[in-house]
Amino acid sequence: MIKEEEIENMNILVLAIKTTGEGMEIARKYIELNQSEMEFESSKIMLCNLLKRMDKSDEFLKFLKQFLKNRGNENIAHIYHRIGLILRDKKKYEAELEYFEKAFNLCFYSDSSQQKYAAFVLHKQGTVYTKMKQLNKAWSSQWRGLQILDTMGYVDSHWRALFYRSIGRICLYRNKFDKAMKFCMKALCIRIFFLIPDHVLIALSYVDIATIYFYQHQYNEALLYHLQAVEIRQKYLVPNNHEIVWCLHHVGKTYYKIGDLEKSLEYYLESLKNMRRSTLILARESHSSLLDDIILVYGNEYEKTLE
Repeated sequence: MIKEEEIENMNILVLAIKTTGEGMEIARKYIELNQSEMEFESSKIMLCNLLKRMDKSDEFLKFLKQFLKNRGNENIAHIYHRIGLILRDKKKYEAELEYFEKAFNLCFYSDSSQQKYAAFVLHKQGTVYTKMKQLNKAWSSQWRGLQILDTMGYVDSHWRALFYRSIGRICLYRNKFDKAMKFCMKALCIRIFFLIPDHVLIALSYVDIATIYFYQHQYNEALLYHLQAVEIRQKYLVPNNHEIVWCLHHVGKTYYKIGDLEKSLEYYLESLKNMRRSTLILARESHSSLLDDIILVYGNEYEKTLE
């Protein structure tokens, strides 16, 4: 339950979370998964991150704006960074880059203890440039972030997987499939070595590898990795999370390419059911694409019936 209250001229956002017995176990595992991030960000910022993953982005943004007005001892660079992430979900890329630039400058030039965080901001900046298809800028941001980690001695660290994964995606968009697979496999190996089994970031690597196989029309291999990603995400994320919606859709697309229309439709419809419960722009904008794919399946079924 999330609601706004006004107490003595103060605007307060109240959050109450109630879970079932099963939900408590999921929440406990989720907290364990995010303990490493607490090294960099406060519990309040991590609460905002939880809201985002619960598909409560608008509430997340309200919390962050409250922090800007009354931030206390909160690190303002962290707030700027998180606001940027919300703007990415809303596809406001130019505004997002502005917030990332503010966050990076504060971390890199004003506080030497925040150099590592500055590298992560560069990583996010690079992902925005990738979405905008400005691949040269994306490449520069990712490698600069890696260089910062190198200078700090993080040669063997799971944080490097973030950068390898993003560099792999840049290679993919340039149709350099072998290089893309090399970097994405490297990211996966690092995550498996350093993270607990079934960490949600491992699912991200599975999706990357599946996508590379899909682009090369190797659909059986793509399906194997997509299904592993779905299994992990469904274990830790709420059903209407856009990452689950996306994953289910692409499992359906892969089954369609293989020729299994029944399984394809099954995953499409599950994705559609979850999508309709989502308030996130990213999910809603995928609605027409998913409906088109469902129509294709029904069209093929109709043609088979005529035969």
